[in-house]
Amino acid sequence: QYLLKQPSKSDKENLVANAAFFIQLGETEKALVNLESALANRDETLPIINADSRFDLIRNEKRFVEIIRKIGLQK
Repeated sequence: QYLLKQPSKSDKENLVANAAFFIQLGETEKALVNLESALANRDETLPIINADSRFDLIRNEKRFVEIIRKIGLQK
């Protein structure tokens, strides 16, 4: 179980961590914007979203599905 925590100063550059934080706050749009930015920046941590349970709440969002498709992790 993950606890709600604000991204640390070192996490500010980690768009995936920011997205997970926004999901916990119910801020789906902000989460998706961060994930799309991570995709555009070729963030090497992005593939973790396919297995990380913190992203379950947005897993069926069209934009999330598209991100998964673009990084080649679709089922």
